[in-house]
Amino acid sequence: MFADPKAEREAAEAPEPDEQAKIKRVLSLIQDRFRSDGIEINEMTHPSNGGVNTVIYNAVIKNIHGKDESIAQIQLLLSKETTVAEYLSPDRWHGPRNEYVTDAILVTWLKSTKSGYGSLMLAYGVLNMKLLHPGVLYIVLDDDTDRSVIKTRNIYSLFGFTPIQITTPKNNKSNEVVLNGPEKQAYVKEFIIKAFKKYSHKVSKRSNVTNRPRSRSRSRNRQNRYQTRSITRSKNSNGHHTRSNA
Repeated sequence: MFADPKAEREAAEAPEPDEQAKIKRVLSLIQDRFRSDGIEINEMTHPSNGGVNTVIYNAVIKNIHGKDESIAQIQLLLSKETTVAEYLSPDRWHGPRNEYVTDAILVTWLKSTKSGYGSLMLAYGVLNMKLLHPGVLYIVLDDDTDRSVIKTRNIYSLFGFTPIQITTPKNNKSNEVVLNGPEKQAYVKEFIIKAFKKYSHKVSKRSNVTNRPRSRSRSRNRQNRYQTRSITRSKNSNGHHTRSNA
């Protein structure tokens, strides 16, 4: 049976002792990935209404002319009195829900020009904001992408974002919905777990590929492959090449 929504919210609020370690681990791996690709992350902070600062993270790379070229950007802020959904059933897309107001991390926009860097910037920005505001439980944004109506294979769905308002099925397709609004949310704790699973091994694996020494087993396999030809070349005393069975 689905847990009481109040109990679910209290569970989401309970801090995990290793949460900060997970965040820092993922951020370190993402930074390694950026560095290995020759990318630098610039951070800009702008004051906004109510004394809340807007934070922009900009991933730049040097182009052929030696100038900075932005390949991904994300803008976030701590949004006061934000409406979020309290889900009343396991179905976060179609099930009933209540709404209440709380503080949340607001992603105002996200853009990228190279494949894969949008999700990296989303994780990088949200996790840094969580370190700045450890008590925040939700992330909210407006999903205006072409895949906003698709429940899977969507950059935001991969991190646990679901609609704040109830959706309806689209043309009897279980994977597509009709949105009543673009607003989506994610539990910060769930976002951290998904980001950790997504990047804790993939990013580190990629960053270590270039400097990884050749293993002995690989060299041995190559040697065995040549030996199976059962023919070797050698020089005789007259300097002529002969063929002999191995």
